[in-house]
Amino acid sequence: MIHGIVNQWDVDCTYSFNADESELISFLGVDGRLALSMANQKGSYTTTGTGFLSAMAPAGLPTNTQQVFDNTSGKVAIEFAVVCPSNSGSADVVVSAAADDVLVQDIFSLDVTAKADGTFSVDMYYNTPFTSLYQATGLITAPSRLGVLTDADAGTIQLYMDNAPVVMNDDTLRTGTDVTLAMYVTEFTGAQSGLVYSIEAITSTSGMTGSYPGGTKTICGTNL
Repeated sequence: MIHGIVNQWDVDCTYSFNADESELISFLGVDGRLALSMANQKGSYTTTGTGFLSAMAPAGLPTNTQQVFDNTSGKVAIEFAVVCPSNSGSADVVVSAAADDVLVQDIFSLDVTAKADGTFSVDMYYNTPFTSLYQATGLITAPSRLGVLTDADAGTIQLYMDNAPVVMNDDTLRTGTDVTLAMYVTEFTGAQSGLVYSIEAITSTSGMTGSYPGGTKTICGTNL
């Protein structure tokens, strides 16, 4: 069952990533909280060049069932809109999204990195144990939309970059109930200052742009 706040315009749920800074530090070990907007589904961060990790996640982690979804049956998709400008500093900036089975395992971790040489990379993986699901390096531009499709019936996971599926290194799906989403921006000391990075969780049928297989639902349980 999908739990969430009903959006009166398109009947899809929205998620309030409203954990306060103390919860984020306790749960994720981060330095601070992203600036939130758009029903708290979008977070932004401006680099300072000094090194920092900011995040957004549901309040009450890891037990707030208003902010979780279940990927143990059927096909479920979520998209992330990413703004990741080119970085000409001496260190990287990373925009990330992760789905975790309540601290037991990563369903996935997804990074878009603005490298110090001005190029970009995209990585998708599991953390425990580390398994690389997808990697692309030396990209001239960063993707602006990333989609993740979990198919529990087939036991697979698929990444979409700007609406196109990519060839996975490993497409084995880990499933879990009460899957919690968290999103981050990490800058390392020496990154170019004054750059605005953002990430937004897209959970509504009206906002998703990818072409997914028949029978796919949003994490809100709505047919795509």
